[in-house]
Amino acid sequence: MSLPPPGVWLDERPLSRSWPEPVPPLRVPGWARIGLPLLVLVALVAAVVGFGGLEQRRDQVQVVSPGVPVDCKNLVFTLQSATVQRATQWDDSIAWTVRVHGTVSNPNDEPLRPRDGPSGNLALVPGDPLPTVTELEGYTIGEGEDSVRRAVPPGGAAFPLELEFVLPEEFTPRDVIHVGLVESEFTDNSVLDIGGGEKTWNGGDQAYSVYLPVTVLAEDVY
Repeated sequence: MSLPPPGVWLDERPLSRSWPEPVPPLRVPGWARIGLPLLVLVALVAAVVGFGGLEQRRDQVQVVSPGVPVDCKNLVFTLQSATVQRATQWDDSIAWTVRVHGTVSNPNDEPLRPRDGPSGNLALVPGDPLPTVTELEGYTIGEGEDSVRRAVPPGGAAFPLELEFVLPEEFTPRDVIHVGLVESEFTDNSVLDIGGGEKTWNGGDQAYSVYLPVTVLAEDVY
């Protein structure tokens, strides 16, 4: 008996009695064809957001000199110098306190605070052997009685500013220290435009680097 040529061919022999009957095709209702992909998309976006996948990029970095104003859109920072001091902390540990000095002004029409946290306006880059970025520990706006204020008043007036960062004891002071600044954007950050469209200050793309002269203060260890 000769074999059929390769490819698709029709078998004209009758079907075996044990061959199962064909199953009718599954009909998906119209709502499911639209609704299920949307649910999958929402779940995927939620997972990406949960793992930080939608964080703003930080690939546009501009180096500025000490004393040059940096417009971060929410606030304008002018950083001039820094001090470092090895000191006993509130929990009796020994660490380095870094204080950055400068001014801040608010070009907007409402009081605003410097944004802190992972998406904040300011961060310290201590360098080797500490390659990680250090978030802002605290700040002081104004001098004397005015130093209790937490927000910068609108109007564009410059107020004295002191930023505080804390580094572990293995930090080694150098002649300069690197401070990073990131612009803010007044945008609606709701996922898929669900959330009323209310705008808030969020992290932007543009970043700046300032290398400040450092003064090492006498130890305050007890």
